[in-house]
Amino acid sequence: MALFKNLFISSIATFFVALTLVLFILPRTDALMVWIWFAVLVGLNSYRLLGLYFFKKQLGKNTSTERWYKHFKTGAYAAAVLWGAPMWLFYPYNYPEY
Repeated sequence: MALFKNLFISSIATFFVALTLVLFILPRTDALMVWIWFAVLVGLNSYRLLGLYFFKKQLGKNTSTERWYKHFKTGAYAAAVLWGAPMWLFYPYNYPEY
């Protein structure tokens, strides 16, 4: 299935982009919230990479593509929510200009 084709590389890139965001935003907002977000993102990436592992393990067998499509779609939607969340979670509430 073509959906999983670039997942490994994009998961590595996602980790480093998220780490960059954490290091950039950490001095400007609540550190606990930032680290919780990062931990959830790492957990989601692990979930998606486990899905990739099991997909490749069952690649030659008679498996339902619908199941893998749902798994991939769930991970992609969860990642979209997590990447959209910093706009609200990391809003610097103690800066008067905001």
